[in-house]
Amino acid sequence: ANTLTVSQALCIVTSMMNGLAFLHEESKSSIDGDIYKPTIVHRDFKSRNVLLQKGLIACIADFGLAMRCENGRTPADDHGQVGTRRYMSPEVLEGATEFSALAFRAIDIYAAALVIWEVLSRIRIDPDVPLPEYKLPYEAEVGAHPTLGEMRETVAVRKLRPITPAAVRAHKVGAVMCKTMEEMWEMEPDGRITAGCCLERMMAIAKT
Repeated sequence: ANTLTVSQALCIVTSMMNGLAFLHEESKSSIDGDIYKPTIVHRDFKSRNVLLQKGLIACIADFGLAMRCENGRTPADDHGQVGTRRYMSPEVLEGATEFSALAFRAIDIYAAALVIWEVLSRIRIDPDVPLPEYKLPYEAEVGAHPTLGEMRETVAVRKLRPITPAAVRAHKVGAVMCKTMEEMWEMEPDGRITAGCCLERMMAIAKT
C-alpha cells in the first residue's frame, strides 16, 4: 500500500544488492588468520524475503533453501528445481539449469530483478497522480496463482517481462534503474549482469 520517492527506491535497491553481492562473493581474508567465505546462493529470492529496517535499509532473509558453493562448486546432493515459481528464471522453468555456482547466481539475479521491478512499481513521480493497486511480478499476465506451465509459457516461451511505469522510465535515475533491471532479467543467464555490477551502478547514480 506504500509509495516511494525515487531516492527511497534507490536506497532499498542499493542496500538489497549490497547484501546479494556479499552473498555471491567468494573471498579470503588474512585478518586474524586465513578466513574463507564461500559463495552463498539464496535460491528463493523474492520480495517476501527482503525485509526493511528503519531508513529503508533492506535485509535479505529466509535462507532455508540457500546453498554454500565451495570453490565455485555446488554440493553433489543438493540440486533440483527450487524456489517460488513466480520468481523462477527461464532456464529453471525449462528445466535446463546447470548445477554450478555461476548458474545459481544467475538464477538469484533474475529473481532480484523482479524484486527491483516491484520497488520501481511503487515509485510515485507525480504526487498528484495516484499509483495503481500493487501487483506481484507477472500478476497482470498470469494472475495471482499461476501454474508452472503458465509461468513457463509467459517467461520462457513468450519471453514476456513485467511492464515498468512510463513515468519511472522517463525519470533520469529511474531510467538507469530500469536498464539495470532489464540486464538482470535477460533471457540467457550468461547475459545477466552480476550483483556486484548492479550495486556499483546504484552507488554511482546515488552520488549524482
